[in-house]
Amino acid sequence: MTYEELLIILSGIEPEEALNELRENPNHKHKSGYEFIIKKYGYFAYLYAKDVIKGRWPEAEEIIKTYPFTAYYYARDVIKGRWKEAEEYIKKDLSYAYGYARNVIGDENFWDKN
Repeated sequence: MTYEELLIILSGIEPEEALNELRENPNHKHKSGYEFIIKKYGYFAYLYAKDVIKGRWPEAEEIIKTYPFTAYYYARDVIKGRWKEAEEYIKKDLSYAYGYARNVIGDENFWDKN
């Protein structure tokens, strides 16, 4: 942990506030500290990748993939394709598993084959 990351934690900033700061100013002077907070929360990490980075954020994928909701939307909106590493988590929720098969893979019978 860097000194800046420690200062951000001690300031008590919430992940949503950190995300909004970086949406407004992606090169904010506290960027690394804000990212440190954001990447601990799957939902905010997904939004940061989609809205600010506008691409994959490998450093946060471990947390993003563990929630069916964020894994599905990250595959659909950020990766824009199959995300094999997250499929074991996505299939735990029927609605997101169906959405993933239909909207990401393009095959409603995907889970029957895999």
